[in-house]
Amino acid sequence: MGIDPSFEVECIKPFGAYQTINGPFDTVGVYFRCKVQGELLKLGDETKNPRWITVEELRQLMNEDPLQFSNVDRAGIIFYLKYIEML
Repeated sequence: MGIDPSFEVECIKPFGAYQTINGPFDTVGVYFRCKVQGELLKLGDETKNPRWITVEELRQLMNEDPLQFSNVDRAGIIFYLKYIEML
């Protein structure tokens, strides 16, 4: 509990923040690991075939065809997979 009981903050691990340093656009973002509830939305941005997968499935997808992920997502996935190997 913090100093102000009406204000709550959760710090989670693992996490990763990124910033593009070269490329066609400038972007900053954050990846985080979380627990989820509910159903996935099937419509939205340019997402194709949204679904929940295990870490091992993610590793396999990256090994089989890393170009199926965007440049930014590939970097985040590689960062995450290296992080969990150290646990």
